[in-house]
This record gives sequence, C-alpha cells and structure tokens, in this order.
Amino acid sequence: MKKPISKLLAIAAILAAGSVALHVHAKDDVDLDDSDEYAESCTLTTPVENAPCLTAVLTQPDSLGKSGYTLTNECASRGDVVAKVNLREDEFPGTTADHTVRLTSSQKTVKKTTTGRFDGIYCCNDSSDLCEPVDICERDFANSVAGQTCTNSVIEADGDYCNIVSNCTTLQGGASVDEISVYWSDTKKLRNCDGALSFANC
Repeated sequence: MKKPISKLLAIAAILAAGSVALHVHAKDDVDLDDSDEYAESCTLTTPVENAPCLTAVLTQPDSLGKSGYTLTNECASRGDVVAKVNLREDEFPGTTADHTVRLTSSQKTVKKTTTGRFDGIYCCNDSSDLCEPVDICERDFANSVAGQTCTNSVIEADGDYCNIVSNCTTLQGGASVDEISVYWSDTKKLRNCDGALSFANC
C-alpha cells in the first residue's frame, strides 16, 4: 500500500488555507499547432519524460534513413497532451528540427516519419496540464463528485497513486477531514460519503 500524506501536516495545511479552494493548474486557451511560434512555447526547461498520459513508440532509421514515431494521448477524455520530439542536433546542424505535436480527443494518436535519430520525447508541461502526475490528480479530483463538496485539499502524487486529504461536508452540514490513496485513474470516481472519501458507491 502506498504511504499516505501525513494527516496532521495535511490538516494543518487545510486550516492554514482558510477559505482557499483547490487549485487546478490551468493553461492559456491557445491554438496549438506545429508552427515555430508554438514550438518555442514548449521549452525544455519543463520536460516530463515519464508522463502517464503520453506513450511513444520509436523506430530508428531504416536503409533509406527514415525514422518514425507514434505518439498516443492515453488521457484523451481528460484533455490535450502536447509532446516534443527531440532530434539529434549533430544530424541537423543549424536548424530547429524538433517536432511539437498536439494530441487531442479527436486525434489522440499521431504517426510521423522524419530523417535522423531521436534524442528523446517529452511531455510539454508549459503547454499541457496532463504531464505531471500531481496535475492529473488535482484535475480529476476537482472534476469528481467529491470535488464538488470537498475543499481546501492537499494532494500529492506517489508513483501511480494520488494521495488526497480534503475537508468534506457531511449530511448534517458539518465538515470532516478525510484522506484516501487511490490509483490515479480512479481519482475521477471519488465521492463524498457523508464526510468520507470513497470511490465506491456510498
């Protein structure tokens, strides 16, 4: 079982927050494409190599020097994922050869070919809020049934798990601080069961 957040620390953070509600990272609503202008927004100062919502399959150069990659947004129902494919600079001297790709709900898989070799594929955290596991935990909790009546939440990601402590209203109109650790894809199923967090029916 994954280690939960220290409840005392989380309660202290909730009390210190007062009336501050759960913050979900939101990005500007921009038109994303493969243009140079957009590619500049996906800087390597915020790369995420092991993003749970992005998978990649690479093929190295064939006899004609053609390489290929297939990118898939594994969380298409949650939103867009923006990926940057780095190509080796020594094979593209003096050029900006990196590819920036937007994966949407209507086009969740993209296949492309190019020349040269790959240096890596990253999820662009400055252009998508589905790169960091904690961002997914926060987003899904905010959109869950529990997120409507639980506030001042402290949320952490621990591997594939979301650890959540939140102040949830009770049926009597009071409030109860509860904690839960769930697999990240189950976070959107959470409910407030009379002040207790659960991903099963109350």
